[in-house]
Amino acid sequence: MKSLSFLLTAVVGVSATAVGGLKQRASNWTVGQTVQTANGPVAGHPASNQSDVSEYLGIPFAQPPIGDLRFAAPVKPTGNSSYNGTDFGPSCPVKLSNSTALNTTLLLAANVTEIALEIETIFGDQRGLYSEDCLYINVWTKPQTGDAMKAVLVWIYGGGFNSGASSYAGYNGANIVAQEDVIVVSFNYRLSILGFPGSPATTNNLAFLDQRLAVEWVRDNIANFGGDPSRITLFGQSAGAFSVDAYSYAWTSDPIAAGFISESGTVFSWGLPDTKAEAAAAWYNVSAAVGCGNSSSDAATVLACMRSTSYTTIMNAIPPANGVQSEILGYFGPTVDETVVFSNYSSKTPAKVPMIIGNNDYEGGLFRTEFAVEGEIFPDIFWDDFNLQEFTCPAGIRANASVSASNPTWRYRYFGVFPDTAISSEAGAYHSAELPILFDTAPSSPPATTEEIAIGNYMRGAWAAFAKDPVNGLTTYGWPSYSASNDSLIRLAYNNLTGTNAVNPSVYDANCIYVNVSNVDPNAYTAILGPSTTATSSGSSKPTGSATTTSSVATASSKFFQCQLKTAEENGDDSNSIRTLYIDRDPVTFKDISLHLQGYHVQPRDGGHFVKLFADAQFYSLPRLISQLYEENIFISIGNRDFQVPKDIFSDPGNSPNYFSLGFAVFFSSPTEVFPGLNRDGLLRPPSIVPPSVPNRSADIFQEILHLLRGYPLHIRNEDHRAELLRDVRYFHLKGLEQKLIRHSITYNLARRKDEITLRIEDVRQSGISIVSDPTPTPSSPAPPTSATEMHSGSSIPPNPVGYVHYARPFVDTKAYELVLEIGNECTKLHFQPPNHSPSPRSSHPSYPPLPLPTSTSPLHHILFPPLFSKSNNNKSRIHRRLQNTYKSPLRSHRHETQTTYNATARITDEERGREFSARESREYAA
Repeated sequence: MKSLSFLLTAVVGVSATAVGGLKQRASNWTVGQTVQTANGPVAGHPASNQSDVSEYLGIPFAQPPIGDLRFAAPVKPTGNSSYNGTDFGPSCPVKLSNSTALNTTLLLAANVTEIALEIETIFGDQRGLYSEDCLYINVWTKPQTGDAMKAVLVWIYGGGFNSGASSYAGYNGANIVAQEDVIVVSFNYRLSILGFPGSPATTNNLAFLDQRLAVEWVRDNIANFGGDPSRITLFGQSAGAFSVDAYSYAWTSDPIAAGFISESGTVFSWGLPDTKAEAAAAWYNVSAAVGCGNSSSDAATVLACMRSTSYTTIMNAIPPANGVQSEILGYFGPTVDETVVFSNYSSKTPAKVPMIIGNNDYEGGLFRTEFAVEGEIFPDIFWDDFNLQEFTCPAGIRANASVSASNPTWRYRYFGVFPDTAISSEAGAYHSAELPILFDTAPSSPPATTEEIAIGNYMRGAWAAFAKDPVNGLTTYGWPSYSASNDSLIRLAYNNLTGTNAVNPSVYDANCIYVNVSNVDPNAYTAILGPSTTATSSGSSKPTGSATTTSSVATASSKFFQCQLKTAEENGDDSNSIRTLYIDRDPVTFKDISLHLQGYHVQPRDGGHFVKLFADAQFYSLPRLISQLYEENIFISIGNRDFQVPKDIFSDPGNSPNYFSLGFAVFFSSPTEVFPGLNRDGLLRPPSIVPPSVPNRSADIFQEILHLLRGYPLHIRNEDHRAELLRDVRYFHLKGLEQKLIRHSITYNLARRKDEITLRIEDVRQSGISIVSDPTPTPSSPAPPTSATEMHSGSSIPPNPVGYVHYARPFVDTKAYELVLEIGNECTKLHFQPPNHSPSPRSSHPSYPPLPLPTSTSPLHHILFPPLFSKSNNNKSRIHRRLQNTYKSPLRSHRHETQTTYNATARITDEERGREFSARESREYAA
């Protein structure tokens, strides 16, 4: 293809299981030291991006497949030579594109980003170095960090079996090795017609035999690199995932590997494999084009001629792609031989090896971008079916087969979308989107977000945990093992968040009954979900899922229309004359309603989908769906940008209740009403409703608020930025977050040997105040509470307090600190308004009469505990008091501490208790 062909990649890795005890080796390893292999010593060097990782590149694991070894099974190398492992070996030959420069108009129409071109550079062959002598292997290791022999991850690249190379920068294994204390191995294998020739006169599926020989090399040599040959896990993506899966069926008696990971591909994907007849037809098509004969010629003669023809001539004779499948996969690929590749995988049992299997949420996002750049546009429904047929449903079928074989199994679905990996605005979590996150090789600009870094660490940790112990590693990591009937499908990077997020597989597998998956008996679709519910399609009834249908069905649309028929009968109307309400209803939404009625969990895709579901749920009286939607994430538009806010983000008590607490419905209807104010029976079409919107708030600020609520740090650029954050935090009533954002500092006072908190006076809240007794209190002074819990209880100010003012920010601080105030200038004017004797409209605390200012106390006392104000305009009085030369400022002009006559901090004596201070309404500053 012309563009972005870099991303049609497959990844295979090998990692190892904890089988028996770990073997020990000497730890006197130096970076880049020479390592002995079966065919000679290999010199290494420090990896360019991880200086403490040893890198060994371009080690031959097979004899060059040239001459009579072209179109033949790989052969182990012989002899003993020294190797300088400083560079990758040549890439295996591919059919090079004849395309011209990309069309700018089409790029713009496809909404392709600049990042897409960066991704192409990272996941593409920038060297242009091709040779048939290409079967080389690479090793990244860091054994000097410990004595235990390490689990091994061997990666096999992808590219639809017609492109790819282990030298792509995006597949550099150094970062995984540095972070997870494992070994990463990668290698080349033959592609296109050289890897899958299709000739009746020779062995087929040579690429898979290359992969097997590479795994055998790892088994035989990896111990000298610090690896454990008994802990090897194969992991791969796309065509590499197909390779892993095919391997699991081909070498069941001696798999070598202790674990398998298939990312976005299985033996049930892409209409593979080809039959022998299809492969032979493709072979003879090329042989005839280069003058070596056709299907009427002697097969051995044709093969000999093809071996003597230059590989560039052969590659150039391969027909150009024609159609979606040939553009993605090419004309040469896995072929049925009933030895390595089988015609009916449904009847086969995979190796007894644990497995991770998964796919990305919108695999088609890559391909639709590729085709859009070429001016080929397909409707959304095409790509929706493509995602189901080639990825989601095959993953479910294969996971079910693994469970049936009694293999420990885990299944995931990846959702991450980040600025430095987004290839277009429509691509979403596209095919291969997880690779730069997993390998930590995304473009350096824009910089990775905090969420992206966390997810990358989490995924590498999960893959390494499985590699180190495929049987129990992920269980320890917190992943539930896969079951079609339980919440066991892990949603990686869901909402770009890190952690275990597990849902029932039926959330994504329910529609598999409507698509045709290759190489599978149709009855296998139902096995994805389990046998307990029934759905009707095209007049037939099949078991399709394990969810229950007990709550909403009896009160759904049938009840509504029965009501309409009854009304027509009572009015003497002909039932045939009744118009069907909502006849122009969105059929996609109604399809989701239908799935809900069958017992499946329907997940809103976005805000628009949510409101349609909510409207239909209310109209058709579906209490279970209404209840479910109340528990969903909050879909809302802030500053004309759509957000999906998880409800558990407000788990901190200080941040709830808040603006969002009542869920979506509060924005457009009462939970007890259906379209309030409208006569439902008279409607021919639904009212226009849209997701809730808060246009007068900043979307960027709200994004930063969500970032803070998720527990991540945020750089506050300046005080204007802080003010914007505080303004919106207060608008959304997030009290706990407000306390984290107010300007403050916590320092240690060397003179008093006490921790101090410095706050602006307007940020002080009564609920955070406590008093710690003076070392020499008056005999009548009781010991006041000092803990933050007691302080926040609302009764922490004792009668006749004598001591030092301490403060802990409500909902934030777990201990109280001595309080130092920032009050502005050297001269402060305080205005106090006497209260009435009834509670304030804004407070449930009682009011107190005004008190005289005691002369025996610090003026700071009156700043912290003035008489409670009232909104009443009656009996206003003001107390003006100048605090001249009362405070010293040893640190900065706006930080004030009392003179030594007041023991360096405020000493409090007061006859009253429980007084509330409001900075907003009881104070003004003057120079």
